[in-house]
Amino acid sequence: MLMPMVLFVFMIVAAGAFACIDSSLVGAALPGIRAEAGLSTWAESAFMSLYLVGLALSTAWTGWCLPRIGDRRTLVVGMTAAVAGCIAVAFSGGWIPGLLLGRFVHGLGAGAVFVVLPYMIAGRSPEAIRGRLGVFFQLMVTAGLALGSAVGLAATRFLASESAWRADYLASVPFAVLVGFLALRLPKSVPHSAPVAQPAADGVRARPSVRVLLAVAIPALVQLTGVGVVMCYCVTILGDVGFVAAGANLGDFAVKGLNFAATVAALLLVDSVGRRPLMVGGFAGAAAGLMLAALSLLLPDCAPPWIAVAGFGLFVVAFAIGPGGFTWLVPGELLPEESRSWGLALAALGSHVASCAVVAAYQPAARAFGPGAVLCAFACLSAGSTVLFACLLPETRTGRRQEPGGYRV
Repeated sequence: MLMPMVLFVFMIVAAGAFACIDSSLVGAALPGIRAEAGLSTWAESAFMSLYLVGLALSTAWTGWCLPRIGDRRTLVVGMTAAVAGCIAVAFSGGWIPGLLLGRFVHGLGAGAVFVVLPYMIAGRSPEAIRGRLGVFFQLMVTAGLALGSAVGLAATRFLASESAWRADYLASVPFAVLVGFLALRLPKSVPHSAPVAQPAADGVRARPSVRVLLAVAIPALVQLTGVGVVMCYCVTILGDVGFVAAGANLGDFAVKGLNFAATVAALLLVDSVGRRPLMVGGFAGAAAGLMLAALSLLLPDCAPPWIAVAGFGLFVVAFAIGPGGFTWLVPGELLPEESRSWGLALAALGSHVASCAVVAAYQPAARAFGPGAVLCAFACLSAGSTVLFACLLPETRTGRRQEPGGYRV
């Protein structure tokens, strides 16, 4: 059973990189698209947002398909749609309806990764390595961001401007094709349940209905920590506290480097420490980091600018080791087999909606109340999640040893 496990790991690598590579590639391609199509402000806004709309709506078709055609075929359908959408955008010839439709179909297919991969990890992985595979998927998601930036830089440097944006946008196609190919090479899955979450040793209890609600809510609560704001607006916020441009960019690079390193640490800790302590501690650390960063904005005379970098650093370390690393692992383990497909679909929908709301609301809220107050609000949300999970979240690591050759097929 070694070969199916190897194929499964390679598929996680490709799917994780594909999941977020668009976030970097579309930014690199956008100037070329804007120039060729003559996008108005509204058309550009529609082009960018339709991908997110597709991601959100993908939860409906994946939740319907998973119990009917299986995880492999559902993933292949998604990757096929994503490839078709990418090709439609790249070869639209600047025709705006073609750009918008292709962008929507791209998101509609790409969203399958956020539902099907957690479903497959929960259902196909041996207990002994399920936790590490779940965090490994998140690690590959963070790697996709860096990979997209590298591709965009290379295309801009080595290709003519009229070709560079197409190369940028089409760079995710090989990953989608590889994910679909590896999915078809996997053996058909046989329905079975992942181990049901056990009450924690300290007496925490979670009834089945509570476990389902927690599983659906976790990805949205992860986004409500404000991680999207930290990742998108770190340079801007560091500029607000007094860093010059070079210093702000250096601080942003350090924060994102810590995010990747901390996700590696989560990979090492997930099975030795357990999911529940890292989730609860991660939310608490994220709240503390955001409050520390907010001090530099609220009390500039008392808190030096480096306090903001330290606060963001604490935030990303706590986030990556805790809720960020387990965004999809814990929901997959909490949900029973009979409700896992729709449960993960609803969880993904909540994550996409919360992510869009957080990023879209930051600038208006920051102008109205100040960025320090907004960071305090996210800190309070993280603190509330800390209390919620400390009271209700069971430990989903069963601790049972897996028999050799335990890849589930």
